[in-house]
Amino acid sequence: MLTVSAGDVTHERIGAVGQVVQDRDAVRLEGDSHHARLDLAAIGSFVADRTGRMGERALPRIQALSPDGRALYALIALDGLEPFDAALSDIATGEAVAPLPKPADRGEPSAGDDDLVRVLLDGLAEAGATIDVAFESEGVVQSWSGPASATKLAMGFVNIIRPDFHLHARAGAVASWHEEGGSRHALAADGKPIGLTVSVRDA
Repeated sequence: MLTVSAGDVTHERIGAVGQVVQDRDAVRLEGDSHHARLDLAAIGSFVADRTGRMGERALPRIQALSPDGRALYALIALDGLEPFDAALSDIATGEAVAPLPKPADRGEPSAGDDDLVRVLLDGLAEAGATIDVAFESEGVVQSWSGPASATKLAMGFVNIIRPDFHLHARAGAVASWHEEGGSRHALAADGKPIGLTVSVRDA
């Protein structure tokens, strides 16, 4: 799972990476329904974090950090520690570091049926649309394509939960949509782009 978070939105592609392609100053991760482009110049270091868990399940990750130490995105291994460690066995490692701190708990927001992310995505699902959901953040652009799915509300977030894709948008994160060329770009309350774009392929 490649997980990217910014502006109270998290975009997660899930499943085997079909191929890894060097593309000038970037690396592309290609899959059946998802693609990502990682900007090599944005990466200062990687941290292998083996502390992640969900219940009894180990979820080790490679965290990409900017040159000044900010978290950019994470590649999470869903098949446990043994394959993760085997994949890293031939890579030179640096000093052990403490796990990255978790974001502060900001409390649970209240998400309702009028949330703009929910209104848009539920409408597209009802119309039977095929969509692209793209997300751009520092050092990474990631997209998923597939049939629009009805959203689910949980813990103050509007969510798409699919076997190959998760989207989590905190209630109120999107204040408006800017439509351009058939795509809708999410804007925050200050009018700045969040990085989330929803495009309709077919309806």
